[in-house]
Amino acid sequence: MIQTKEQYACVYTTLHEALMMGDTTLTSPEFRTQRRAKKVFKMGTATVSQMMKQVKVSIEELKSAGRIKGQVWVNGRTDILAVMMPSHLSANGYLLTEAPSVTTASLFWKLTEEQESSTVLVLPDSHQRLDSFMPLPGDSLDLSTVIVGCSTETSLNSDIILRKVDRQMEGSASSQLVHVYLLKTFRKDDNSSLFDLLDQVDRKIEGNNSQPITVIFSENERRSATLFCILSNIVQGMKHDNEVEIYNNIRKLGHLCDNDLSQADVSLCYDLASAYLETQSVYANM
Repeated sequence: MIQTKEQYACVYTTLHEALMMGDTTLTSPEFRTQRRAKKVFKMGTATVSQMMKQVKVSIEELKSAGRIKGQVWVNGRTDILAVMMPSHLSANGYLLTEAPSVTTASLFWKLTEEQESSTVLVLPDSHQRLDSFMPLPGDSLDLSTVIVGCSTETSLNSDIILRKVDRQMEGSASSQLVHVYLLKTFRKDDNSSLFDLLDQVDRKIEGNNSQPITVIFSENERRSATLFCILSNIVQGMKHDNEVEIYNNIRKLGHLCDNDLSQADVSLCYDLASAYLETQSVYANM
């Protein structure tokens, strides 16, 4: 039952977008056919430029309200940015947070413990702060309220390193295993690394997808972190549901960017969906 003004606004917005945009979800075969046949691509009744205009309106509304949708407060501090994003990989979404410093490292691990996150992805530029919160293999860090130790490090491919880290909070008799994936590069022109990473994380959380996936980014990687989540959701939707949904993934996740997502970013989403269709075994489900 609708009881609040905010709920009425949400229902109105949903109905308005459905009427204006139509059904923006395509099956994988429909997407492939349209992608090959048309120069001006549409999802639903809207062109890409019309969709981006609507996304911009939604982002501006959040900015004017002076808030970030899904923001998580860490010990009430305003200098630590942490945001929950919806995810196709995990029922509790992505937890996006800025790379911790020496002074905020313990709060970062506390945040992952409170959110029950045992999967962490570290984007490339955040590696410059890695020593502040992540021990080397065979070492440990005593951060007062938490002790983190790294047992092993494995190169999964030329772009991804996996570190297995034990996180033991103060007062706890046991530790929890955390899988930390270090991305050496996030190349938008090479889909293979992204596909490999998603497969690794998918296998890791199989059967237990209630835990959020933490994504660590530096200040100048906010756009990359947002795009990573959008691209991940698109691929996972194709993999598990055999559907392509680009518009709603951009609409739901694009608000974290300081600047508007560009036409090139949208084209990247379309290109990645096409690449997934060509390189993965999606056709077996058609």
